[in-house]
Amino acid sequence: MSINHDIKWKEYTISILSSSSLRRFLSILPYFPSETIYYNLKLKRHKKTFDKRVTYEWQLIKSIDKTVVDNHGGKGEIIVPRFNPFVLKKEAISLGQIEKGQYKVQLMLGNVMETSPFTDILEVTVKSDELENRIIWVTGGAAIIASIAAMVLVFMN
Repeated sequence: MSINHDIKWKEYTISILSSSSLRRFLSILPYFPSETIYYNLKLKRHKKTFDKRVTYEWQLIKSIDKTVVDNHGGKGEIIVPRFNPFVLKKEAISLGQIEKGQYKVQLMLGNVMETSPFTDILEVTVKSDELENRIIWVTGGAAIIASIAAMVLVFMN
C-alpha cells in the first residue's frame, strides 16, 4: 500500500504515480519483498517559466528511524515543454526490491538557480505475511472468477 503526497515548488506541482496501471486503480494492493517497484513523476506547470528542465534527486528512508536505505536513490531530470503544462516522466523512480517494512521516498527538486529541501512525496509499506498473501490471492482470484461469470451471464442473455 502507498500514500502519495503532492509537492508544490515554485511554479510547479509534482505528483507521484505507480507505474503499474493496476496499482493506480487498486491502490489498496500491498507490496511484497519480491516485487520491483516503479513510480512515474507527473509535473504540472502553473505559469510559464524560463526553466527548460527541472532536476530531481530522490532517496528512500526507513519511516521508523529516518535512516537512508543504501543504494536506493537516484537523480534525473524532467524536460519542461514550452506549450504543454503537463509532463509525465515514466519510471522516474525505481525502488527495486526492498525488504519488509515502512518507507518514505523523499524528493528534492531544482533548476539552474536553486534547489528545494528533501520533501516526503510517498509513503510505502512492504508486507510479507504468508497468511495475508494467501488471503489476497484467494480474494483476488475469486473476484476475477466472479467478474468472468458475470460477463458470461450478460452475454448469454
